[in-house]
Amino acid sequence: MRKARKRQETEHMLYSARQELVDVRSSLEQAYCVFNSTSDPEILETSILEIQALQSKYSHTLRNLKNISEA
Repeated sequence: MRKARKRQETEHMLYSARQELVDVRSSLEQAYCVFNSTSDPEILETSILEIQALQSKYSHTLRNLKNISEA
């Protein structure tokens, strides 16, 4: 019974991490669209910062997903 519960928890964690990757990827696409469609220096700077933050979040989530998969 414990193995089944642990497997279920692991599957839930994997699903959550995969969903987060999808969400972050979507946010990155939106941030790139804003970046590519503006010439306002303030919006460009904000877009760059947002893209960098989302890239970091994506990398972190991907590492987390790999760690869950290996466990």
